[in-house]
Amino acid sequence: MNDNLIDPAGKTPEPLRGNGSGLKQLLGCRISECDDVEFLRDAVEKLWMIIDDIDSYGDMCKSDDAFFRNRVERRQKERWTEVEIITDGYSLFRKAT
Repeated sequence: MNDNLIDPAGKTPEPLRGNGSGLKQLLGCRISECDDVEFLRDAVEKLWMIIDDIDSYGDMCKSDDAFFRNRVERRQKERWTEVEIITDGYSLFRKAT
């Protein structure tokens, strides 16, 4: 399991320290089994906006690779805060509420 997948700061979240047994507390239903259409539409829209922003950065930062990389890395981390989806490193889950 890749513990850093659910932490935008790059630190191992408290529930995943040690053997990772606390991960189950964070997991809701598997995304593939989710029947909340409104939640799924919202997640798709937010993820699409992140992808679109990254595409725009490519146009804005053509001559500055370091600036582009910095913008992309910052924006892609927001998927953990803007979208209520987490992973155990293998599957996608809705965050438990």
